[in-house]
Amino acid sequence: MRISFITAEEVAELMGISRSKAYQIVRGMNRELKERGYITVAGRCPRRYFQERVYGMVEGGQGTFGRDGDMPVREGGRNE
Repeated sequence: MRISFITAEEVAELMGISRSKAYQIVRGMNRELKERGYITVAGRCPRRYFQERVYGMVEGGQGTFGRDGDMPVREGGRNE
């Protein structure tokens, strides 16, 4: 399985914001993911999660991050 990540630089370009603000946004999303039990990578976050948080949904319907195999369910828990 390959998960596509978006970088802070891409976030800055897409949203028309500074790189430092984009890094703040990515850090915040990574903090949310870490609290949910996911492993995170500094300076980037899963593209699908970014799309859900920014646009409210992903291609093909409502937001489903972590519910359809894009990201695995955390060990011993269920997706929320």
